Amino acid sequence: MLRRLNILGTPATGIHACATDRYCLVPGRIKEKVVEIMKDVLQIPCMRLNISIQKLLGVMLVGNSNGLILPNHLPPNDERNIMKAMEEFTDVDVHVLEESKLNALGNLIATNDRGTIVSRKVPDNALGPISDCLGTEVVKMPFSNFKLVGTRVVSNKLGCLVSPLATDEEARSLKDIFKVDVVDFTTVCLGIEAIRIGIISNSNGALVGDTTSGPELARISEVLSI
Repeated sequence: MLRRLNILGTPATGIHACATDRYCLVPGRIKEKVVEIMKDVLQIPCMRLNISIQKLLGVMLVGNSNGLILPNHLPPNDERNIMKAMEEFTDVDVHVLEESKLNALGNLIATNDRGTIVSRKVPDNALGPISDCLGTEVVKMPFSNFKLVGTRVVSNKLGCLVSPLATDEEARSLKDIFKVDVVDFTTVCLGIEAIRIGIISNSNGALVGDTTSGPELARISEVLSI
């Protein structure tokens, strides 16, 4: 299922939520009817978080079905609230990335349940803990000199979307890393090439910014098989 959505007054849906095939973390301040739409499209529990970074959950956090990674600068109360929200997922590893001072992990890491790429800004000593938490191989990619690789890639277990500024060779590499059948280029929200900003997705469905065009919707639906 694929649906246009405006969250908190902006089409930049992807900055507000952290979604996987098993769980989705959403801002506590969004309306209940919006949460119900998200549950219906993604077909997973959506947990509200009333924390200091609630409007930037998709920017600050990154996860897949195996794990969730938090930056190490979160206030203790925020960290506790996230841990509490994840208590029902007893087999999901929640890891605070003490190995790095970086905070916007969702912008620096792209993952599905089979593979992970990280920005060259991520220190080498953090690669092992990221791999252990997410349960995948981790590859550090220059990716057309973009430091914010997490904003340029969206992948589920079926396909991978990539910024049109990436090269064909990089797209082929992503197909192998994420172990998907198809990788293709797209924009979102009428031409935004930092596609993760406008997309919340998993293997069941996707929510895209409400300015996303028909051709963009068609490409997203086709590549992610939703």
